[in-house]
Amino acid sequence: HFRFQFPFSISVSIFDFEFDLLRNFRFWFTIRLFLMAGAGAALLVQWGVIPRLNLAPRKMMLVGLAFAVPGLLINGFTTSLYGIATAYALASVGFGFTRPAFTAGSSLAVGRKLQGAVAGQVTSVNGSSFVLGPTIGVGLYELWNPLPFAFSAFVLLALVPYAVLKLKDSD
Repeated sequence: HFRFQFPFSISVSIFDFEFDLLRNFRFWFTIRLFLMAGAGAALLVQWGVIPRLNLAPRKMMLVGLAFAVPGLLINGFTTSLYGIATAYALASVGFGFTRPAFTAGSSLAVGRKLQGAVAGQVTSVNGSSFVLGPTIGVGLYELWNPLPFAFSAFVLLALVPYAVLKLKDSD
């Protein structure tokens, strides 16, 4: 799972940082709209959709990737306020599915005695990605403005075969 989680977490942190920082400069007065749309979408998924659908972690991962990739791509290339808010919400729906899938999948993959150690590793991977992600994102943004979003979408898309082939329904 960690081979999957690390690139995923870096992609999420690139998206979050680039969105918050770089979009802030262009639309500082409406950033609240974007953040509320994203937070609302992620909470709706985590509090409403996941409990009702009772999805296994593998399925949550695949559904999340299906939402996050287009959200990232649209976010990188759209310029309208509503396009950005919609894309951010779409990506947030995807991350709303995938983040709990990592936690649940990693926890279910080991016995009770190792669950604490696995939880610590999951947390450390997430933390380290929020150091590396912004660094990578700024460098990519300097090359081409949409590149951090396109790169993150590409990384998530590249993880789909791993999720399909390596993750089991019980993970």
